[in-house]
Amino acid sequence: MSRRIVWPWRRSLRARLVAYFLLLSTVTVLVVGAVVYVRATGDLTNAIYDRLDAVAALKADALGRWIDEQSRNVVYVGSIPGFGDDARDFLDPAVGAGARDAAATRLRTDLATVVSQTADAEEIFILDLSGTIRLSTLAQDEGVSQANQTFFAEGSFQPTVQNVYTSSLTGRPTITIATPLFDRNGAGQRVAVLAANLSLQRVDKIVREGTGLGSTGRTYLVGPDHRVIEGTASGAFVDSPGISDVLARKDGRGLYVDDRGTPVIGLYRWLGDRGAGLLAEISQEEAFSPARALALTIALVGLLSALVLTAGIWVVARRVTRPILTLAATAARVTAGDLGAVSGVRSDDEVGTLALAFDEMTAELRENVATLERRVTERTAELNRQRLYYASLVEVSPVAVVTMDQEERVSAWNPAATTLFGYLADEAIGQVIDDLILGSETLREDGHDLAREAAATGRAQKLGQRTRKDGTLVEVEILMVPLVVDGEQFGFYAIYHDVTELQAARREADSANQAKSAFLAAMSHEIRTPMNAVIGMSGLIMDTPLDAEQRDYAETIHTSGEALLTIINDILDFSKIEAGRIELDAHPFALAETLEGALDVMAPIAAKKGLELIYDLDPDLPPVILGDAGRLRQIVLNLLSNSVKFTEKGEVVIRIAGSRLPVGTLVAKPEYWEIQVEVRDTGIGIPPDQIGRLFQSFSQADASISRRFGGTGLGLAISRRLAELMDGSLVAESAGIVGEGSTFRLTIRVPEAEAEAEVDAAETMSRQPVLDLKGRRVLVVDDNATNLRILAAQLERLGLVVTATASALEARDLATVAPADFAAVLSDLRMPDLDGLELATAIRASAALVKPPVIVLSSLGGRDRATDNVAAFLAKPVKPAALRETLRAAIAGLEARGVPRTPERLAIDPELGARHPLRILLAEDNAVNQKLAIRLLERMGYATTVANNGIEAIDALTAYPFDVVLMDVQMPELDGLEATRQIRVTWPDRHVRIVAMTANAMEGDREVCLAAGMDDYLAKPIRPDELAAALLAVPAMTEGV
Repeated sequence: MSRRIVWPWRRSLRARLVAYFLLLSTVTVLVVGAVVYVRATGDLTNAIYDRLDAVAALKADALGRWIDEQSRNVVYVGSIPGFGDDARDFLDPAVGAGARDAAATRLRTDLATVVSQTADAEEIFILDLSGTIRLSTLAQDEGVSQANQTFFAEGSFQPTVQNVYTSSLTGRPTITIATPLFDRNGAGQRVAVLAANLSLQRVDKIVREGTGLGSTGRTYLVGPDHRVIEGTASGAFVDSPGISDVLARKDGRGLYVDDRGTPVIGLYRWLGDRGAGLLAEISQEEAFSPARALALTIALVGLLSALVLTAGIWVVARRVTRPILTLAATAARVTAGDLGAVSGVRSDDEVGTLALAFDEMTAELRENVATLERRVTERTAELNRQRLYYASLVEVSPVAVVTMDQEERVSAWNPAATTLFGYLADEAIGQVIDDLILGSETLREDGHDLAREAAATGRAQKLGQRTRKDGTLVEVEILMVPLVVDGEQFGFYAIYHDVTELQAARREADSANQAKSAFLAAMSHEIRTPMNAVIGMSGLIMDTPLDAEQRDYAETIHTSGEALLTIINDILDFSKIEAGRIELDAHPFALAETLEGALDVMAPIAAKKGLELIYDLDPDLPPVILGDAGRLRQIVLNLLSNSVKFTEKGEVVIRIAGSRLPVGTLVAKPEYWEIQVEVRDTGIGIPPDQIGRLFQSFSQADASISRRFGGTGLGLAISRRLAELMDGSLVAESAGIVGEGSTFRLTIRVPEAEAEAEVDAAETMSRQPVLDLKGRRVLVVDDNATNLRILAAQLERLGLVVTATASALEARDLATVAPADFAAVLSDLRMPDLDGLELATAIRASAALVKPPVIVLSSLGGRDRATDNVAAFLAKPVKPAALRETLRAAIAGLEARGVPRTPERLAIDPELGARHPLRILLAEDNAVNQKLAIRLLERMGYATTVANNGIEAIDALTAYPFDVVLMDVQMPELDGLEATRQIRVTWPDRHVRIVAMTANAMEGDREVCLAAGMDDYLAKPIRPDELAAALLAVPAMTEGV
């Protein structure tokens, strides 16, 4: 471990104070100096910019004035009296030679005089109007054409200045001033052009001299070609940021590097009337030298101040730190153990207060140390007592307690561990636990997994086996936790509880449950076998001609058999719930179709009691959901059955609504729905204090109810448990008042399933266009307010305009006075004053030319009273799809199709055998069941071969190729399961379809049959519709076989 380096000055408070103050002073001086320097530099820069600006303005003004002066001189020469006439005579070929020569002499004299009097003009010459020099102070230039020069083109008409350019006459930069010459007579006729080339030496002098910018300051002109304008020759090519900006026609200033590579502060202007850029510059070194001198002065003064301040601080620090050092020495003595040390520092400042507090602290510390030593002694004694107490608890503990180190070596072993495993503590301590109680590789792996789980999660618990000293295995429940101190694990603590007797009791309980399940399965089989005969035979009897009394007896037998079967199913479901083995079969199904199936079962029962069964379905619900359709139908059927059973008069209303669950509810996705099924009746009601008993097994609200209405009291208990399996609930509400009835509310949460394409029934059965119902008016009459409200709402959802009334007499008046106003009339069958048929007759008897069709709603169907006055009968409860199609057919003038009917007898199709021929083998040992199956198949048009057991069934298949075998599961000699297995082995390439027929209805029976090789499953009692469906699933026999 590396040692931290502590500098000597950091060990002294006095040195640290001096160092800190010195550092603070130095930083202060540096900051002040930097601020002053920056401020001085900024002010100095602005001042220099002002100087440069003033110099540049003066130079530009001087240059302009000079050129203006030269222009005036040239114009003056051209305006000398007689100068223009002489030029005309000199240039006019019509003038005599003598006159011309005289004129030339005078002109030369005038020009020579002008040149001699000014040093600014290098050459003065006269050009004819074609641009040729005819007379010049430099004779060699006479005859040279200057017609392409700007000064000639512009100076031929007015005084003109051609800014700096390279003269074609001299090859040097020059400025040319030109003005036209006019004769004195005539109207001032232009006769020639007078021009003067100016020397740039004067320009050099004006621009470069007298800048007043110090030793490094300069001003200069730059032409558009990046060349310096000089008087002697063509200037050198130059470039810099300032030059580039000024030649881009920009005025500005800044800090930059000039064409010589020197950092300068410069200002530049574009002289537009001269076609050149003027720059004024001074080196940054010279410009900022005052600021640097100021910064140096400040630094020296600051350094001197810091030294003086340091000396003063050193003196003050000694006085301040002396008592502090005394306190530090006293603290060192206290740290060394001298708790009686006193600082002795006394003063009125903060240090004195600190010293006093320190002395008081040491006094209190002496007392605290004495108290602490006493408490440590007491706590040590207490810990010893607790250790002994814990050790005694472990010693007398009835469970084995073992502690282990990190390598799983035993460090503690109590007497219960000796009793459980047989090892003495001396034998076990120090040994690896694997060698003691993990006697096999499997147990060792199990022990290591348990230790890993305990280390990872902080706790591990399981049931398992461990090895005793004598090699036998013992059943134990193990709890293991890691021993952790300050976040570091150093071992394990394990408790072993002998559960041999508990496990034996559990096995006995499981055996009892299995015996119970076997007993229930056997009882189910034994009861369902005669029930199959009772229900089946009574159904066959009802399908034969009977008088009223005989039919009543047969129906009583059939109804009683169905009731007994319901009780058996309830008991089986309850046993599955008790065993925790009931499961849901989730699959997509049509919600409305499933619920309406339960309504179809209860509709005739409600009708016989004179009850209104009312159905209200929310149209916004998903058409197809994912769930167990059979269990949902079972719950709804139970609720409807209870409501019909306990209601003597009035109505039973079932209302189905729902809402989409928001994202994040439960594990809900957007397609999850909460469906609510509410069943409300006007029956006897339930006292509020008895509602809690409704959902208890074998219990009803009142014993008198059970005696009066019957029932096992299992239906609601089973229904609630099924609702909970569907992630929902089932609750009841009632005020306990007869006539107000009860309300049961079922809530389930299910996902929406993808619906397959559904074809409208009317569109499938007719090739005519589907009638549009939207906007049509209908008249609805029903004396039941609830039914009237729900029916009106259903019609409005179809887009119809509804007129509703509870009076048949009012409806008659409305339909006969203005019958053309209504597309159809919907009327209840049973109403006071006037029933539905009488209302239909009255409408048909009216004098109106157009009479609306009448649809009669009836709980009993009403077909036996059908008349020509009624367009269609519609069974209650009214279903939305049936209502829509019946309305379309009635308004279109067609007979209503698809109107549900309630069959009063078992539906057996006698033509099934002809349409779907099959060779059927029946394997059944019970003579009654044989007879029932044979009669059912005969009614369907099938001949049947009978085998009394599995052996005979195999022999029959060997002799004849049957299409389907109806196989009983429990038969003597060879049961149906083993027979099926042998059939599949004997004829692997010939797959005869085998349908199980069994009175067993326990959980897993269907799976066992299918696993044996059977193709379908029918639970006894056999129902004709289920048997027909199983037969239709078999491919029909081909002709000629």
